[in-house]
Amino acid sequence: MVGPLADDPYVLLGAANYAFPDGPSKGVTTVLKGLTAAVGEGATVHVNGCADTPCETADIGAATSASMAASATVLVLGDSFGGCGISLSSRCFHTKNS
Repeated sequence: MVGPLADDPYVLLGAANYAFPDGPSKGVTTVLKGLTAAVGEGATVHVNGCADTPCETADIGAATSASMAASATVLVLGDSFGGCGISLSSRCFHTKNS
């Protein structure tokens, strides 16, 4: 599994994550924990691939190595809450005039 948000329960709450600081206690299961529960402990390997969602410090080597050694790769892609500027939207649209 590749992605810095794979084990982040708050990103799964979307824009409402500010309202649920105790998200994990509300039964939120991360992608990593869910897959690990489904296939068994030790059957999953997780690498971030980059330090955070802007991915300014990508570790392509670690992501590539983990993917090459695996029988399947799950990419957990997305943006953490507030990562798109003042709109606090999970979608960033840039037009020619923006």
